Amino acid sequence: VKSKQFPIVFKRVRKNLKKVTEKQEFLRKTSFRQNRLFYMVVIQKIITINTLHFHQMFMPVLSIYS
Repeated sequence: VKSKQFPIVFKRVRKNLKKVTEKQEFLRKTSFRQNRLFYMVVIQKIITINTLHFHQMFMPVLSIYS
């Protein structure tokens, strides 16, 4: 059975697939991946802890020289 609608349907499927692929590619490039977010949080925590320890060690030294 030949249908006149077959080429049109196939063309729509291909067009929709292209749109989905473009959206996936955009999201893949722009969104944060979970591991990146995790590393950002861990690094920020390390920076905060190191800064806190630095101030705790440095403040007594300043008070001695004052």
